[in-house]
Amino acid sequence: MRVKAGGRRPSPRSGRGGGRDLDALAAVAAAGPGADPLDLAAGLHEVSLVTVTDGADGEPRIGMLETIRHYALERLEQAGDLDDTRRRHARYYAGVAGPARPYRPGEPRIMSPAG
Repeated sequence: MRVKAGGRRPSPRSGRGGGRDLDALAAVAAAGPGADPLDLAAGLHEVSLVTVTDGADGEPRIGMLETIRHYALERLEQAGDLDDTRRRHARYYAGVAGPARPYRPGEPRIMSPAG
């Protein structure tokens, strides 16, 4: 990928997954310590690699066209980074989900924080 976003090379790692929040983008893209995910998103948006919309909570959500996402995943695979990126993706969302309470028969199957 030769296009530079905000003076940096856009990471194909941002191709993992669909719409996400800024924290997820930073975690999955391995932006590095101290990296501002808003700068990363703005740089990718500047070169039309992602879309930025407001989420239901008013926070920015990052989206990517399927063709761009497939290309990014292809590049990750070629570079040998796909498994590592998938692990970061899973680790981030496992942390977001937090410890799950086991399902008990008769309870509604609604996803909610344990408590």
